[in-house]
Amino acid sequence: MPSIWERIREKKYQEFPQEIETENYPNYYLQNFHHQTDGYLSEMSANLYDLQVELLFNGTADAMRRRILTPLKMGLEKLFSGEKLEAITSQKIRVLDIACGTGRTLKFIRATLPKASLYGLDLSPDYLKKANQLLSEYLG
Repeated sequence: MPSIWERIREKKYQEFPQEIETENYPNYYLQNFHHQTDGYLSEMSANLYDLQVELLFNGTADAMRRRILTPLKMGLEKLFSGEKLEAITSQKIRVLDIACGTGRTLKFIRATLPKASLYGLDLSPDYLKKANQLLSEYLG
């Protein structure tokens, strides 16, 4: 904690351990958010992220994520001329989650659209690894 408080006091918001690869990332992404020493760029960060977001939003982060499900389903049914999603084959529905983080939103989409092909993109390889792990466990 003392090193974290010192970094905050000295406003060293883009300081990372030497083992963290920072080349080719946008400046916004290269910040040690929420007092994490390595920002979005480590396995530790990916493992802490969901808990931190739930705490930050007083336990409502998953509820906020689920708010997209009804409009998504309605939009897809409209796109497919009123056809019920259960009848639409998986080749027709592809969902891309840009900045998918640890995959929590994709998990909810999977439950709503079980036949859809889901894709997630994120700048953090460790967050993508966590998303893949989460979705693999969910599919069992």
